[in-house]
Amino acid sequence: MDGKIDLNTLPDMLFIMKFKLAVFFVIVLLLNVIHCDKHRQIFKQVEIRRDLYGIPHILAKTEEAAFFGAGYAQAENYIELISKLYLIANGRGAEYFGTDYIESDFNIIRFKTRAIVEEKYNSLRPEIIKIISAFARGINHFINKNRNKLPDWIQEVGPKDILT
Repeated sequence: MDGKIDLNTLPDMLFIMKFKLAVFFVIVLLLNVIHCDKHRQIFKQVEIRRDLYGIPHILAKTEEAAFFGAGYAQAENYIELISKLYLIANGRGAEYFGTDYIESDFNIIRFKTRAIVEEKYNSLRPEIIKIISAFARGINHFINKNRNKLPDWIQEVGPKDILT
């Protein structure tokens, strides 16, 4: 091929590109719906009651649902604080909050905190991974439900962020 585009096939190429792009967006949309539906299903298994002092009391049908509720309740109370702490714990404080966190980031990287979590994560018992994941999903459910009210720097978390 000499690098020239055959103008006769250009409309077909554009159609194929648009079709592939449309398929891509449909797949992303479906994955998002499945992801949100999974959160809704577990959220239906949890009831969070707050007492007169605002203390959350979590009633859940399963242990996984209880941890989901705990993550959600913690996010309701402290989303900015816990989000900041997760970023700092992953050595990203200076990236988001300025040069005051350079030394902290350096120490996190030097002590290989995240690398240790990455290395040891799969050796955890499956039931531990399940409840830590549920806790992270609870936080993420709160973030997604309130995204337009939260600062842009607040990010979803994963189970490894919880352990870091």
